[in-house]
Amino acid sequence: MKILIDVMGSDLGPAELLRGVVSATKRFDAELAAVGPQDEIEKIARENGIDLSRISILDAPDVITMEDKPMSVLREKNHSSMANGLRALAHGEADAFVSAGNTGALITGGTMIVRRIRGVSRAAIGTLFPFSAPVLLLDSGANLDVTPDHLEQFAFIGSLYMKKMFGIESPRVGLLNNGVEFQESSATAVEMQLNEQKRANAEELAKLLHISVEAMSGKASADDIAAIARVVAIPLMRAIECALNRSLLLEREKKDHYWAFDTKELLKGDMLSRYQAYQIAVDNNWMGIDEVRYAEDMPKLGLHWIKLGLQDVLYDPKTKTVYTPNTNQVKTLAAATPPEPEGGDEGNADED
Repeated sequence: MKILIDVMGSDLGPAELLRGVVSATKRFDAELAAVGPQDEIEKIARENGIDLSRISILDAPDVITMEDKPMSVLREKNHSSMANGLRALAHGEADAFVSAGNTGALITGGTMIVRRIRGVSRAAIGTLFPFSAPVLLLDSGANLDVTPDHLEQFAFIGSLYMKKMFGIESPRVGLLNNGVEFQESSATAVEMQLNEQKRANAEELAKLLHISVEAMSGKASADDIAAIARVVAIPLMRAIECALNRSLLLEREKKDHYWAFDTKELLKGDMLSRYQAYQIAVDNNWMGIDEVRYAEDMPKLGLHWIKLGLQDVLYDPKTKTVYTPNTNQVKTLAAATPPEPEGGDEGNADED
């Protein structure tokens, strides 16, 4: 029997696991192999005086940490010690694989790489309690929600394990019930993979369109929406406009008619941003009150006043009227008198 041991998954570091593997070679008649970065394993063995002569090493350049997502064993860290060990087991290069690493990644890798036995619906974690009569707890955390069929399978698998490993001819099966309480729903390994694939697809699509990932997940801010409009929607609209103008207008119509999308609402900022911009424009006489109301699709009030300093004087350029609110005075500016031409006397002399 050949057993692969992931020596990179322990909280105490690879050295403790290597000591355990070496000790196991003296107690059990089995071929043991350590899985992990070969150079690092050999270096640790030299530094700690561990004899590796009786064990082999399956090289794996990467390591899955406790912080990594379960799907990392299939994706970005598919050459980790856990992934390489599970693949070797799936290919028949070993009879068992042992890891003390990331449980979620181990369950996911075992389900998706090694695969379940035909007829078994769910993977399960077994925990042995070292009582005088050994007790196997199954499942110990791989699944949050199970059906009666799953429980029946766990009982069957656990009974076979106790019979083969401990010689118990007729193991007793009990059902532990944790009562009725709210628990978060869980997902199967396949569902987890599909959800991870959706997130990955959203990230790739966001990169392709040059927009934020939040915009793809429905959590976009006002700036994200504006960016989508500028980068995605408007270029598409412009292409459609060109196609409509080219195909649906006669040559004589193209001089005076054209197709165009009204993008005003699409490009509007949020209310606070717009009103702050209007305030700046009105204070600096870039826009009038009626121009602001027009931009907001509101009826005009017929106001044409322009502020002339310190909000004290209002000027109407259409009627040439100046209104001073502090004194409630209205004054009409007279038209400027054109200057008299210079050299009038000389002109008269010429006429004489």
